[in-house]
Order: sequence, then C-alpha cells, then structure tokens
Amino acid sequence: MDKKWREFLTDRGATIVEDQVACFDHSVPRPANTNDRIVDLSHRALIAVRGADAVRFLQGQLTSDVHEVSDRHTQLSAWCSPKGRVLAVLRVLARGPVIYLECPRDLCPSLIQRLRLYVLRAAVHIEDASDELVRVGVRGSAAVRFLERDLGKLPRAVNDAALINQLSAVRIQAAPDRFELIGPSGPMRALWTSLEEVALPTTGDVWALADIEAGIPEIRSNTVDEYLPQMLNLDLIGGVSFTKGCYVGQEIVARTQHLGRLKRRMYRFHCDATDPPPPGAAIVGPARDEPKAVGRVLTAERDPGGGAEALVVMSMSDAGRQGLHVGSLQGTLVEPRPLPYALPER
Repeated sequence: MDKKWREFLTDRGATIVEDQVACFDHSVPRPANTNDRIVDLSHRALIAVRGADAVRFLQGQLTSDVHEVSDRHTQLSAWCSPKGRVLAVLRVLARGPVIYLECPRDLCPSLIQRLRLYVLRAAVHIEDASDELVRVGVRGSAAVRFLERDLGKLPRAVNDAALINQLSAVRIQAAPDRFELIGPSGPMRALWTSLEEVALPTTGDVWALADIEAGIPEIRSNTVDEYLPQMLNLDLIGGVSFTKGCYVGQEIVARTQHLGRLKRRMYRFHCDATDPPPPGAAIVGPARDEPKAVGRVLTAERDPGGGAEALVVMSMSDAGRQGLHVGSLQGTLVEPRPLPYALPER
C-alpha cells in the first residue's frame, strides 16, 4: 500500500492490517442516513505488464480480446491452464502504454511467477504494481453525482473507462451506480475527502458483496484450476472472445462452447447462515439413496440485511431444485436469487 495513502486512511479512522483496511472508526463524523459507499480496494492487487510486446503477449494468454483494451475500455477476462480451467479472473485495463491486470491480492505472487514462464523472448516485463496506484470503489447515486461534479463526464457503458485528472474511472456492473477509480494517491486523497460529504467509508467486503449481486465471479486460492470460463458465466459478461484466435486453454474452451456440452453454470443464492460459507463448500440436495452434492460455493459475503449472499457453481439440471443446503441436509437452507443477466437454458 502506498505510504501516503496508508497515512491518509489512518487519519480518516481506518485500521489497516497487512495492507488492507480492516475497519473504520465509527466515532469519526460520517454522513447520516446514506446508502452510498466509498471503499478502499487495497485487497485487490495490480500486475503491470510493460513492454513493446505487452498486448501481443496477453492476447496469447487471456480469454478476452486484449486488442480492444484502451484508456476508454476495460475487460473482464480469465487466465486459464492448458486444460482450460480458470487460474484467475482479471480486470484488464490500460493506462497509457501499460496494461494492468487486477486480481485478488493472495493470487498475485503466483500469477506473476507463472506468467513470467510464458514470456520467453517477448519484450515484456511483468511486476507487482499494487503500491504504485491506489484503487477506490464508489457506489451510490449521490456519490456518483459528486464524482461527476469533481471529475467531469463519466462513462455510461459497463466496463468503459475515462482517464481524468490522472484517475481512471471504470463503470462496474451494479445497481445502484458503481465505479472503480485507479490512480496516484495525491488526486485520490482529494477525491476521497470530497466524497466523504455524501458517502460512508467502508471495507472491501462491501465491494465483494456488490460483485456477487452483479454476478461477477472471483477465483480464490482454493478454487484455482477448477472451472471452465463458461461455468463462471464469463462468456455472458464479455470475458471470453470466441473469435480472437489462440490462447492458453483455448481449444478446450472453444470445444465446450461449440459442442454445447456445458453442464454447470454459476448461480446466485442467499442463506441465513451467521457466517458466509467458505469458497469450495458443498451445496447438497436430497437424493433417493443418499444426499447428493450438486454444486460448490465460489464466493460468499455477509449480507447487511441478514444471512449471506453467495455465487455457486452447480449442475444446470439441479439449479431449480428445492431443498438445497450448505454442507449437508442439516446445513443452512439456500434460496435462489436473480442475477442481473439471463442464463441460457441447458
């Protein structure tokens, strides 16, 4: 975490543990009766890919068409194993000649190490840039109005970006409006101070919950190399190109798409558990002989209204079943919730 940014957040009442905001001091004066939020996103890492061959290199690695990335447009994408299984879900963005890959912090070191194995003779340099640029999330209509007042015209389409006053403003799928800001700590500190007039500072779990509500998947360390991109609905939210040509794992991803053999998809569920189920937890349903595991939790976060929200990868044929529970039939009952995009029928 940038040193000046850490000092700034600490002065604003943040408790920081291992470069992440653990909580904010509620005794510090805050806006009253607001649902708007500003979020420090230091739990998200940035990998910088620099060099003359950066775009060509990433085009041969990622599932999206990296040629379409610019200062004005970002992408969700996946990096897969040769077997087509997702190693990480990434946001790909550009700031001038540098391409950045945003990913969970705990995956960053292993992704850099593994990506470097593919560089060979390409003019590409890959490094952890998490301390170079600050990441902040903004959510809520009033906060976005303040954001537009301070920065000017914001992008209207999901995944589009604008580079304003050294800050990249990326529109993220969600209701209400949601933006991610990426840039140096100086202008970010000034913007945060302005947004505090209408938005409540909070921690990264609120942003992760918004991702779940938006149906945006995230791979954690214990779900690496488990799922095809289509199982995470990445083909439905612009994360996979089927016309770009070859990349690592492309043959299996394309074959699955064209032969129509996909049997699992990602769904959203709610459960009344006190603690969110961990990634990888089984979703179990009744069966004739013994309980049957029909899916596994991808991510889950506590819901401020009670219980937890979760994204679950499960068998498409079991998605409409009743009586599904976490872990066992004695576990917490899960109830389906809608995603903001349509799922194709099996």
